[in-house]
Amino acid sequence: MNTPSKLNNKRGAKKYIDSTIENPILDEAKIQEDSQWDGVYGIQTSTEDLSVIEIKDAYHQLWKIEESFRVLKTNLEARPIFHWTEKRIKGHFVLCFIAFLLERTLELELKKNNISYSVDKIRTSLSSLELSVIEMEDKKYILRSNLDESSKDIFKTLKIKIPKRFEPYVVQT
Repeated sequence: MNTPSKLNNKRGAKKYIDSTIENPILDEAKIQEDSQWDGVYGIQTSTEDLSVIEIKDAYHQLWKIEESFRVLKTNLEARPIFHWTEKRIKGHFVLCFIAFLLERTLELELKKNNISYSVDKIRTSLSSLELSVIEMEDKKYILRSNLDESSKDIFKTLKIKIPKRFEPYVVQT
């Protein structure tokens, strides 16, 4: 048997062990006492001018804020910063913020069209797009990569005409 000092303390499980005796056992009374709180959670707020429903709705949106910080820090590499001048640091953050806004705007536009893709799926889909200019016999052509369904949905939502798979390269002025 584990000694009380070596008992697993994950998620407060140790508080349900009676370790005052030589061979620790489950403290059934403590389990019963705490069971009244099973399935209940509390939300603390500093404002008094919101209804209970508004507080609950705001709480349920916190994940979006936390996800936004994760996206900025990891996917858009808002940090670490390898710039040393203030101008370059500010420029880096402005660029990351613009990318973040574009990403969120695209996510919202897709949702308006009943298309629900995660930020990661959108990024993966856009990253897979490739357009190459090739030259054959003094003529230039465009060769487009294959599109997955999410890429097609993005083009359609943004009302962008999907280029043909292979077509002559025409410079538009």
